Amino acid sequence: MRRPLGSRTAAIIASAIVLSAAGVLCPVAAQQAAKPQSAETGYLFSVADVGVPLSDSLGDQGIYLRGGYVGDLLGNVSGGFKTGSLYSNEVKYGFDLDMERLASIPGASVHFLIDSRYGPNNFAEFTGSSVLTPDNAGPITTTRLTELSWDQNLFDDRLLLHAGRISAGWDFAQSFDYCQFVSAICANLWPWGWSANSNGNWWPLGTWGARATIKPTPQTYIRAGVYAVASNAYLKPGWPGDGWNWNSLTGAFLPVQIGYETDFDTDSHPRAYALGWFWDNSPYNDALYNTNNQPLPLAGGMPLRHRGRSSIYAQAQQMVWRVDDDTQRGLTLYAGALFNIAGIGEAKEYFLAAGIFKGPFAARPNDKLGLAATIVHFDPRFTGAINDQIIANENSGTVSSTEVTLELNYGMTLAPGVVFKPLVQYIANPDQVGASAPNSHVTHAWVTGFQFSTNFNDAFGLKPIARKN
Repeated sequence: MRRPLGSRTAAIIASAIVLSAAGVLCPVAAQQAAKPQSAETGYLFSVADVGVPLSDSLGDQGIYLRGGYVGDLLGNVSGGFKTGSLYSNEVKYGFDLDMERLASIPGASVHFLIDSRYGPNNFAEFTGSSVLTPDNAGPITTTRLTELSWDQNLFDDRLLLHAGRISAGWDFAQSFDYCQFVSAICANLWPWGWSANSNGNWWPLGTWGARATIKPTPQTYIRAGVYAVASNAYLKPGWPGDGWNWNSLTGAFLPVQIGYETDFDTDSHPRAYALGWFWDNSPYNDALYNTNNQPLPLAGGMPLRHRGRSSIYAQAQQMVWRVDDDTQRGLTLYAGALFNIAGIGEAKEYFLAAGIFKGPFAARPNDKLGLAATIVHFDPRFTGAINDQIIANENSGTVSSTEVTLELNYGMTLAPGVVFKPLVQYIANPDQVGASAPNSHVTHAWVTGFQFSTNFNDAFGLKPIARKN
């Protein structure tokens, strides 16, 4: 249940951050208060051997379990529409099947994943920002079938095929490192333009789709996909999810990406670079005008309809400094940009810059310190619609067409696969997209809180499938 963020709640959040910082800045004291830990790992405890017998037994048969949990407690402590807090939850659980072991089909595997989201889901009612939102927030409470797919690797893994009920949000413009951040760029939110500039179905939505990846060399690839669009699927509850009936589909989402990537096995300073493009041919509403080309917020009526829009994007990540050659501790920088090139996209331009320092303290080599910034320049029709809504509500002033977000966090790896992450976020010029009562005096918002996450495979020693696709 949502509740105002009173002094007691604020104190609890602040105390959690202070106590967390104490553990970060004074790792020796934190170790003395916990069970003895290995100097090589920095873990406070470990239960990673609990699931090893089960994992080995199932793995021998070609069956691999997977899952995880994420919980976010965030509070808007200043600015925005109002102060307040919410705690949102997400659980994912499923399995992978090695079809070579189960059915003697080389290079084949089957994947099944369910995603459940619980708790409040509209943090924008506090901050006014549709961009900086919790990574696991709704927008509805429901359980969905996120993936039921077939992987097929051919020609010594030079051609990788993937088809079924899948999510385009993990196939393109992604880095697993992005989920160091609780908001702004994790999962379906980078590029944020995927949700703002198209009806493409992103995480945790599964839709009919297929993609192919060609690898000219082990480090280079060309990837293309086609995904069915169910424009309203994200707002529809129920199992197994919307878009199974072909009559409910509204178009097709077509992304293409080329890239280069390395890892620690092939590069002392791993890097990844990508260029991409996507086209969505499904229909969508004009943000500002009605069918008579009059301002919708002032004149009312039905929104003008359009079909087809497209964006291009680029992203890069590069480890720029490594503490030593014996560990993976070091600093990696990230950058990205997206530009709307056809049709009317909410984000005219979108920019990302981030840095992640793994192992900032020798005693805690698996902790991560993260800082991310995003800049969004909105299409004039979206800010124009908000300004007209302000007039319609008999108020004055205008909103900015540029929103800037910042997030600073520290992920403490308490045990293998178990992370506690205090954070602080700042939003300049919350966009107020979708707000019923936009306010020109809303110029910023301060958010604080923490995330608790568990990767079941790492936490309980459940061996994952070696997934190359």
